[in-house]
Amino acid sequence: MSRVLAKIQAAADTGENINWRQLREEIYDEHERATTSEEREHSLAVFTALMDLVDRTDIARENLNQFRETRHKDYNLLIVRESLVGENVCTETLNAVTRREVAAGRMHSDHELRIAAINGMAAPHHTRAELEAIAAGKSEPLHGWRRLLYKLTGK
Repeated sequence: MSRVLAKIQAAADTGENINWRQLREEIYDEHERATTSEEREHSLAVFTALMDLVDRTDIARENLNQFRETRHKDYNLLIVRESLVGENVCTETLNAVTRREVAAGRMHSDHELRIAAINGMAAPHHTRAELEAIAAGKSEPLHGWRRLLYKLTGK
């Protein structure tokens, strides 16, 4: 990721054109390979730096709204991917990731994923451990009233 960041910084300093689409793909790949929250956070910081630079320098005015919408969707995709346990979004992880992103200034506190995390934490939800057991095939998913009953009674 340091190589990608160095390319972005050099382009920002010199005004040279960069192949931002290729760099964006490299960031996606690094984010997917990341094994720690810190590595994923770094990927998101580099993604933000790249997109900020492109937004200021490379996008024609008539394409700016489309670029920003695509950028927003890309960012959401990275956040959701970081929050997955198997095929399910972990509410606890989404909450932690969105809190981190708000604290870092990359996400507004009223961002739809932050609101979803807050609402999800307030409602009955699977714990990360439960989702890991489901993903490993060691447990059946609990739905609706069965999940609430289990939360309340353990049965």
